[in-house]
Amino acid sequence: GRINQLFERIEAQLRQVLREKRMREGEGYTTDENLLASQLLAFCEGMLSRFVRSEFKYRPTDDFDARWPLIAAQLQ
Repeated sequence: GRINQLFERIEAQLRQVLREKRMREGEGYTTDENLLASQLLAFCEGMLSRFVRSEFKYRPTDDFDARWPLIAAQLQ
């Protein structure tokens, strides 16, 4: 339904941002952009799911400073 459409649009936007970076900077990623977009979306979905499971106590932004370097390393 609508949630699936929302996540599909988010993934499409992530793919677009990754493509624009390649076009702007003239160099691509070592990993396929579609795979990177899918991985980023999976991370976001997982954090949102954890937030709901914790009854909205564990915010998706908690520990983000520690998590971001792990994610950013995949965007090389």
